[in-house]
Amino acid sequence: MIRVILFIVLPLVVAVAAAGDARQTREQFLELVRPRKTELQPEVVALGESGGLVREKVFFQSEPGQRVAMLIVRPKSPALVKRPVVLALHGTRGRKEGMESWLIDLASRGFVACATDARWHGELAKGDYEDAIIQSFRTGKGHPWLYETVTDTIRAIDYLQTRPDVDGERIGMIGISMGGMNTWLTAAADPRVKVAIPCIGVTSFGYQVEHAQHQARCATLPRFHQVVADALGEPQITPRVAKEAWDKVLPGITGRFDCPAMLVAIAPRPLLILNGEKDERCPLESVRQCYATAEAAYRSAGAADHLKMDVAPNTGHQVTEAQKALALDWFVRWLKP
Repeated sequence: MIRVILFIVLPLVVAVAAAGDARQTREQFLELVRPRKTELQPEVVALGESGGLVREKVFFQSEPGQRVAMLIVRPKSPALVKRPVVLALHGTRGRKEGMESWLIDLASRGFVACATDARWHGELAKGDYEDAIIQSFRTGKGHPWLYETVTDTIRAIDYLQTRPDVDGERIGMIGISMGGMNTWLTAAADPRVKVAIPCIGVTSFGYQVEHAQHQARCATLPRFHQVVADALGEPQITPRVAKEAWDKVLPGITGRFDCPAMLVAIAPRPLLILNGEKDERCPLESVRQCYATAEAAYRSAGAADHLKMDVAPNTGHQVTEAQKALALDWFVRWLKP
């Protein structure tokens, strides 16, 4: 009898401990990304209707003096209906309009679908993205790479919860590449995200440094990483350069806020990870390490069926049509429009 009791109690103890660690991770991360208080001051601009779908553009204030642009596609309804909402995030040097095909497919399935411009991207960008990151490295001020967009995304959720056509308890998020990284960071920080799908964005920064798999990631911001190499007196972009660069502008990203820890903070909410077998920016070995850590947390929480990973064979840094269909089905399954 004692042995049976131990078998029952031990998983519960592990789950409680994991939940405690996740809360601590979330609280520490929020110290970096929590928005400064300000009114949203939303401005909604109608863009017309076609094919039973309504398009809108929205501008809202994220922090004092910081406006965010959002594109919305939603089903046309004869009466006000609260629908689940999915927020879609674009990749490096992209913009919200690049996510419109996702918005149309989601809206056609009954969701309110929206996309925002990442900070330093799109129509309200205040300057060049990479220049801003270089300036942050040199001054120690700001977090233009990833973290500031998490701040804006948290405020996007604040705005969406004010809309009469949105069910604020059914919020999903999907992101591509940089948007995928922002998806797992935001979902870890904000439990209002009920379903998360990071696409070609799950990777352990620490693993990539340790195993010298940093090159493809650094190549997405070549001038920034060269500035760091020059500052360190390195003749090339080495793992040391990568770690110094990442830890300076993304505090904690190779440690307490690295992807494995942040995925644990998402559990037990439904999480679908999409990747390509030959993606050099998100090496498969690193993705599998992240998944294994998440899997342990989901099993401890009794929610193993809430976690899934799909790896497209012979595919690089892209999302296949089959994976897109899988993502849409995942939202339908867990948000039930």
